[in-house]
Amino acid sequence: MTTLFSYASKRHVTLANALKDCGAALQSPKTYALLYAPNWLKFGLLDGNAIPCDANGKPINLDPVYEARVFNQGAELRWLNEAASEGQAVLISESEYELAGHWTPDKVETALSPLDQTYLLWGIGVKTQPGTGWSRLTTARIGRLDVPIDIGANLALAKPDERVRVLLEVKEYLAEADTHGNVVVCDERLWGLKDVIVKQFAALPANKPAGKETNNG
Repeated sequence: MTTLFSYASKRHVTLANALKDCGAALQSPKTYALLYAPNWLKFGLLDGNAIPCDANGKPINLDPVYEARVFNQGAELRWLNEAASEGQAVLISESEYELAGHWTPDKVETALSPLDQTYLLWGIGVKTQPGTGWSRLTTARIGRLDVPIDIGANLALAKPDERVRVLLEVKEYLAEADTHGNVVVCDERLWGLKDVIVKQFAALPANKPAGKETNNG
């Protein structure tokens, strides 16, 4: 039996306050912050004061952030801006926590084990290291994305026709949808990052010059 605990803020809170309220759940050697702003997407790592920091260890300005998913192996905090940098926050975990009084607890029980899934991040790993324990992904579509994971070992192992990619690790929680044995994904939780070596896409064949027209008439 898997129990998934959920805690929702009864009132709108800032992202900074939500991080502080959930500090006990977010204490970990590595807690990642995936932050969305109108003109950028960034990863951060939480420091000892529950503040997301960049590859240089500097706090990230949270003012323009409109959505955040902050996660480690044990829990995930989700926050969505509603107005004036305040919004709804939800913490999900398989562990139970004592949070401030304005958080409402709930739980979902399922007899099914969570499924391990992954999401592929845009970008190919390169040798540039933006900070200790960080790596850089690049692609023509997004430019560059710095991620808080060291891909150096796999870069050294990759063959000329291989590339290093980074995956978001996810747990999908299943629940029975009816009395006929059908199940649905009732929730998912981000919990980690990992790098993998993959084959480079095969190059498209070069365009051949048009052949000389043949007149059969």
